[in-house]
Formats: sequence, C-alpha cells, structure tokens
Amino acid sequence: MEHKTLLILVMVVMIYSLICAAVMMVLEKRNEETSASDVLSTINTFLSDHSSCMTKVELQVFLNKIKDSFDSGIMSPNGTAKPPQWDFESCIFYTMTVLTTIGYGNQTPVTKEGRVFTVIFATIGIPVAGLMMVGVAERMKRLTKRIENKKLPCLKTHSTIDNILKTILIHVTMITLLVLIPSTIFRVVEGWRYGDGIYYSFITLTTIGFGDYVVGINDDRAGKHVYKFIVVVWIIFGLSWVGAFIGDTTEKYKKFTERKENENRQVGDGNSKEMKEKDTKEEIISSAYATGKVPSYQWLTTVFCRDVLSRLDEGNANLTSTYDRFVKVELTKKVLRKLSSTVAENWFEKRYKGYKESTSRGNQRLTAGEGAGLDDMLLEKRHWDAGISPQRCYMSTVTAADQTLLARVEGYEGQFQWCSDDLEALKGAKEDL
Repeated sequence: MEHKTLLILVMVVMIYSLICAAVMMVLEKRNEETSASDVLSTINTFLSDHSSCMTKVELQVFLNKIKDSFDSGIMSPNGTAKPPQWDFESCIFYTMTVLTTIGYGNQTPVTKEGRVFTVIFATIGIPVAGLMMVGVAERMKRLTKRIENKKLPCLKTHSTIDNILKTILIHVTMITLLVLIPSTIFRVVEGWRYGDGIYYSFITLTTIGFGDYVVGINDDRAGKHVYKFIVVVWIIFGLSWVGAFIGDTTEKYKKFTERKENENRQVGDGNSKEMKEKDTKEEIISSAYATGKVPSYQWLTTVFCRDVLSRLDEGNANLTSTYDRFVKVELTKKVLRKLSSTVAENWFEKRYKGYKESTSRGNQRLTAGEGAGLDDMLLEKRHWDAGISPQRCYMSTVTAADQTLLARVEGYEGQFQWCSDDLEALKGAKEDL
C-alpha cells in the first residue's frame, strides 16, 4: 500500500470516527444528563430524610461498597447474591471470552495470581484459538463455495441473476442461523427484548464485547451448563463466519485500492503510451492495406482480442502480452462469464490444443456472433467469401492458478482475399477500438 493511500485511509477513519462520535453524543448525552440529575436528586432526598442517622460520607462509603459488589458480580439488581461466578462452568465461559478476545468485562479476576495467569494463558491461547477459527472459517467457506458453484435449475441461462440470488441466500441463511434465531432464544431464556438480543449478538460476534448484556449471569437453573455450552459453540462458529466475512471484505477493498494505485501510476506515461500504440496500429493497418495481402494470423488475433476487451465495462481486463497464436489477458471470473456463451458447456482438461499447462483450466466457448464488434468484422461472411467453412465458435481458456485468459482464434490458417466491403468494415471496426 502506498503512503498516499495509507494517509487517505487514516484521514477517512479519523473523519468517520468524529462523525460517529458526534452522532453518539447527540443520542446519549441528554439521557446521561437526565439520569445523573435523577440520581443526585434521589441521593439528596435520601440524605435529607435520614440526616439524623447517616452522614454524606457514610452514604458515600455505603454506595461504594454496593458498586464494588455489582462490579465484581456478587450482587444482583434485586439486592440478592448472584449465582457464583467462579464455578467450573462459569470459568469455562470466562476462558472462552478471553481466548476469543470478546472480553465482556462483567467477570474479571481480582486476585494477583488470577490476573497473572490470565495474561499467561491468553498470550498462549489467543493465537491458537485464532488458528482454530481460521480452520473453521475455511470449512464454512468450502461449504458456501459448493452452493455458489451449483446452478439454480430455473436460472441456468441467467448466470448474473443466479450468482446474486445465491449470494443473498447464503448471507440471509447465515444471518438467520447466527443472529436472528439466537436472538429469539435469548429473548425466551434471558427475558431480553428481541432488539436487545440482536444487539448482543452483533456486539459479541464482532468481539466488541461491551458487557452491558451477557448471557447466563443471573441464571441459576439446572440446565444453565448446557445453555452456556451451546452459547460457546455459537460464539466459535459465529466469530469464524464474521472473521471470514470481514477478511473477504477487507481483501476486496485492498484489491480495489491496489488497482486504483496501478491505474494512477500508469496515468503519468499514459499519453505517450497511447500515442505509441496509435502509431503502431496505423503502421500495421497501412502495411496490411498497402500490400493488398491477407493480414497475418497474429495481427488478426490481436484485433479479435482487442475487440473482446472493448466490450468489457469492468475495466479490469488488460492485454498483457502476445505470443504465437495466444494472447494473454488479465481477467477475472466475473468478466470471463460475460465473454462466455450462455449455451456453451464448461469443462476441465489438463491439455488443450497442444498447449501444456500444469494446472487444469476451465474452458469456455465464445460464439462467432457475440458482440457488436465481432458483427462489424463480419467473420462468418469472410469465411464464406473465401470458400472456407466458418469457425462456429472461438475458444478462451482460464487458468485456475492466476485467473488469466488465453484467447485463441481458430480457422484462419487458410489464405483468402478480402473484398473491398470487408476491408472497409474491418477498418471501421479497428478504428472504433
């Protein structure tokens, strides 16, 4: 990442934080002032009613003891003692909140030995727990990948809609399983409002862990151990999914910024490069027309590939090199689907037309009539005029390793003459590129 990009990101985060801080101040400050005023009024009224038996200092000491009891989890809001926080089941829950870095803050060690041991086991356990959740996330991603690779029967010829619907289905399913259903359970077991359950789920699965809502702290029922175990399992799967989602989102933002950086680096010499390419094109076209001969095979392949690229609106397909009868193009799967015929069949093979590749490649078919540019070039008509059966499809292959396209045009080995109308159509198509 370039220094300029990093500086922009720092500024964006700071400005975003300031805006959010301002919004939170507007939303919460008035309630804080009202609550503080009510508490002070209650204390003053209590002191005036009991001034004969309690001083302000004594009340302060009493309130501090009550506060410490609440903070340490000993006392519940109704004035009774809470269930023990440091029994074995509660300690398991505490350990998981430490290893997952949620850290609710409602259960904290008080003894010096407990704090030292927390530092030690957290230092060792957090990386291991993170590695475990990465493994869980990989398994979940494989499952979702299988779903993404399956075609919906009713949308076999509509790949874009098919992909959008499958993405929505996956995310809705995961949100339902990890947020909506658990929130319903929390509403029943904990007695929270449904919105509070959703709030707790989000705060937990993003490891924010404020601690204002924590499950099982007032529960002394017989099934609380099973309940907390289920919550721990939910936290592990939920954190794995959220971590994978955040990682994918971050990676997409990173690729976007890197692509923009590459584009900006190319702007400096863009004008000279464009003039050079223009001169090269004019030189090739002029030489081809001056001799009156059929253009070379490699030149026509380049024309075809540039025509294909001219029909892409993503802007992330770039011609990188030309060699023999192959043209190498940077391309993503999304763009490849745009080039592929909707009626064509996809398949995999280790070798293709004598070109060896160590990794298997997914092959897609391009029909001769696809794209306005190809229609302008009159490819089929040129074949018939030359007395050659036209090639019904054109091949493109994508490597599984680096996602690059190898575009190949077949059927131009024969020598045939161009008619004047064909030359004009080809010249117009070339200039449009």
